[in-house]
Amino acid sequence: FQSTTLADEPEGPIQVTPAASAAFVNYDLNFSGSQVRLAPYSQNFGALIDVGVSGQWGVLTSSYIGQNLIGDQTRSVRRLETLFNKDFPDTNTTLRVGDSTTHLGAFNSSFNFTGIQLTRNFSLRPGFVTQPIPVLFGTSSTPSTIDLYVNEVLRQTTRVPTGPFTIDNLPLISESGEARLVVKDALGRETVLMQPFFTHADLLEQGLSDWSVELGKIRRNLGTDNANYGPGFASGLWRQGLNKQLTAQAELKWSANTHRLSGGAV
Repeated sequence: FQSTTLADEPEGPIQVTPAASAAFVNYDLNFSGSQVRLAPYSQNFGALIDVGVSGQWGVLTSSYIGQNLIGDQTRSVRRLETLFNKDFPDTNTTLRVGDSTTHLGAFNSSFNFTGIQLTRNFSLRPGFVTQPIPVLFGTSSTPSTIDLYVNEVLRQTTRVPTGPFTIDNLPLISESGEARLVVKDALGRETVLMQPFFTHADLLEQGLSDWSVELGKIRRNLGTDNANYGPGFASGLWRQGLNKQLTAQAELKWSANTHRLSGGAV
């Protein structure tokens, strides 16, 4: 019999609503006062402000923090991050200029910097699954109903014709588990298939690539210093899903104090 595949419909092109020019201000204010016996009354007022403008050209934001704005303690106002962000949904890429963090891979740690970054950004496509989805197989002798249980929780019910079937739209679950397929034919007879599975967010689907390129200066003491920038650096990261079980990664970091080329696999 011809095999039946239960899979999600292929995604069509993304329809992006034209951006409208806008400006916004986000604020978080905090006031506190305390009175301790035999001590003067003290009070503190702090503010976290985020301002931005946006349009067809992208989004420009800048954030600031103010502490001890009233009272006898030393007042301080510091800039946190200023960033220009431009998204390209057709290619799942993002351009950032200003204060940002390096792209996080499977092995490397990210750090704050100021400069320019061009990176893959899968979050531009909501619902897009980057990790491999477990594939379940079975066979039905007559037109049947399939109940799929993942870790003893019913996830979906569907009907299949006679013959072999494949389920590759398993609900996204990280780490390991066990899938139980209950195949019930037209006469009410049940066949139970048990299949363990494993998947992880550090794995990429076969043929999928994730990458990032950064160039700038390392940002030090974010939130403490207004603008403390260290040595210049350049970095690049490439991750490639070779198959459903293997994802390879290569990373390059180059600065005045560090020269590192590394590779690995998940």
